Parts: sequence; structure tokens; C-alpha cells
Amino acid sequence: MAYLVFEDGKSFKGEFFACDKSIAGELEYVTDMVGFEEVFTNPAYEGKIVVFTYPMVGNYGIEKKTIKGKVIMVKGVIAKEFCNKPNNFAMDMSIRDYLMENDIPAICGIDTRAIVKHIIHNKKRNCVIVGESLKVKAVPFSKEINSVAGEKEVQRILKLTKEVK
Repeated sequence: MAYLVFEDGKSFKGEFFACDKSIAGELEYVTDMVGFEEVFTNPAYEGKIVVFTYPMVGNYGIEKKTIKGKVIMVKGVIAKEFCNKPNNFAMDMSIRDYLMENDIPAICGIDTRAIVKHIIHNKKRNCVIVGESLKVKAVPFSKEINSVAGEKEVQRILKLTKEVK
């Protein structure tokens, strides 16, 4: 089990798909139907947790030549469903393998439309992705969550989640 917990206490239950680790950050939603590799390497999403609104991500896999020399920028990925068996003659690896190789946590099995509605209506984007043993009711965030000093903030939040469990 994995949980997405917002700063206001709203939580969504899902499953880890790649890299079972806890992170904290600001959530951004993406409505693109294709081009997930470009989203992962886009500097606009640096340090962000990205949620895809399209129901399935990764059905054509990762082609190494399209990402060659690019650094993955996202901190975490959320999708309703990730494709376990992509089908593309040019693919080199699955999205899961790519995320695992880059130590990026991903969760699935969540209603991504409900997540987007929540952030649009409540204007709350700061959140944590935590495993079942660390589920918390609410998370105290500061405005530094995505700054250079924010890494210390992430560690502070994760420490608090461990204390609250």
C-alpha cells in the first residue's frame, strides 16, 4: 500500500508501482495522452510529483534514444494505471524499469481525476507519498518544500510521519 497525503489531511490510497520510498513535494497534474518521457525530463517539473490524468501511462515503453543525455526531473509519479507489458518495436525498457533505474517512486490505483479536482478546488498542492506504515492524518508543510533548503524540509516531514505512525 501507498498513500498520497495532502497538507490539509486529504489522502488517497494506492499501490507502489516503482521504487517504494517516501517523498514530499508539490503536486502538478499533466493532461497529456503521450510524451511521458518528455514530462519526466522537462525542467518545468523539476522536484515535482507529477500526476497523469490520462488513465494509462507507459503503453509504448521507453526508447533510450529519446531520453539519451536527459536528466529525469520529476521527484515522483502518480497514475491511475501503469502498463506492465508495453508494446512498441522501438522500446528499450518499460516505464517501471526506467523509474526504478532512476530511483523515482511511482504509485497507481488512484483516481487521478479526484486528485486533480482536489487540488483545483482546495488550492493545496503540497503532499507526501508514504508507505502504509507511515500513513499520517495531516502533514505540517512549510513554504520551502521545493527550494534547495527544501531537502531538509522533506527529511523533517518524513521524520514527523515516522513519529506519528
